[in-house]
Amino acid sequence: WDLDNGSTSNNTDESWMYDNIYGQYTITLGATSDQGCDTSITRPNYITVYPKPTADFSVNTPCLGDGSVFQDLSTVPSGTIDGYNWDFGNPAVPNSNLQNPNIPYPNDGTFDVQLVVTTNFGCQDSITRQATVWPMPEINFTAGPLVGCYPFTVQFDNLTTINSGTVNYTWDLDDGNGTFSSFEPSILYPNMENSYTITLNAVSNHGCDTSITNVDYITVHPKPTASFTYNPTDLNVIDNVIHTTNLSVLGDNYFWDFGTGDVSSNFEDYYQYTGDTGTYVITLLTTTNFGCLDTADAIVHIKPVFTIYIPNSFTPNYDGLNDYFKVYGYNLKDVTMRIFDRWGEELVVLSGDEAVAIGWNGQHKLQLAKEDVYVYRIEVTDIFGDYHEFIGQINLIR
Repeated sequence: WDLDNGSTSNNTDESWMYDNIYGQYTITLGATSDQGCDTSITRPNYITVYPKPTADFSVNTPCLGDGSVFQDLSTVPSGTIDGYNWDFGNPAVPNSNLQNPNIPYPNDGTFDVQLVVTTNFGCQDSITRQATVWPMPEINFTAGPLVGCYPFTVQFDNLTTINSGTVNYTWDLDDGNGTFSSFEPSILYPNMENSYTITLNAVSNHGCDTSITNVDYITVHPKPTASFTYNPTDLNVIDNVIHTTNLSVLGDNYFWDFGTGDVSSNFEDYYQYTGDTGTYVITLLTTTNFGCLDTADAIVHIKPVFTIYIPNSFTPNYDGLNDYFKVYGYNLKDVTMRIFDRWGEELVVLSGDEAVAIGWNGQHKLQLAKEDVYVYRIEVTDIFGDYHEFIGQINLIR
């Protein structure tokens, strides 16, 4: 046998592997009898060996959600490749017979992809390569509080996760100050009524990009400004009624605390300080219907004042009504009361508490004085150190 590939054989029958060069081979068989008679036969181009293809492909490395694009790079020296069988290494992805399929993997990961190519003569080759699908960030966030009054600080909580790799973040907090790259920013929103749309963008280290936008996510209500004045400002234990003038801005509701335990919900009010001298703090709490509030304070000084009241008659009949002649007033320090009859005789001298708290009982030398008109002289030193003298008449009536 001459097999046209540099090989010969003396076997009766021959089997041979053509494994190097494709093409057509001319086969010659020579036969010699035991008598030395020989003959031969040649068959030109009797054997045809077709070329085997070389399977090859490339694939991009997409992010989850993008298609994996497989590009066939297989070759064959002659003939054509007209059969493709792709196994994408994922039970959830069916095989494909396309030359250059675009496959959306349902999950990220690395997959063993096999391509088997077949020529028009039925010759095949296969290759297995790995295809990687990068994970997409699972983006989400929360914030709190979502509604508030200025000054209103919102803390954002980043809930984004990713199966592998790292993530960079960009926040647009809609406050006019650009973007933030921190993982969980905190921001103070301005004193204006507005709603803010929040966008978070996440990009993995493999360029997988996703974002989430919450429209009108943050609501800021304006803070009112509490302000007021009161008149008069010069007060004492006698002139002790004030009128408040409300100068608040953006308020809907009002609450007054006059510093004495008394309160009011009027817009403006009149209030009388009926207590003793002292210093009191008025507080105005101004609120809006959204619960935003502000307060303003003012100090009220109730000053002491000297006043005196001297009756012009009394009835010492021991009926419990108007039985004593005494001095009434505010801020009396030292008091001396002298009573004279109509001829100028001094009948009674009372001082201190006797003149103010007890008074004259209408007696002289343990005897009831007669019904008549008497003259008093009252000397007073007030708490400011000033001396006062009062002379007048008192009617003793029985």
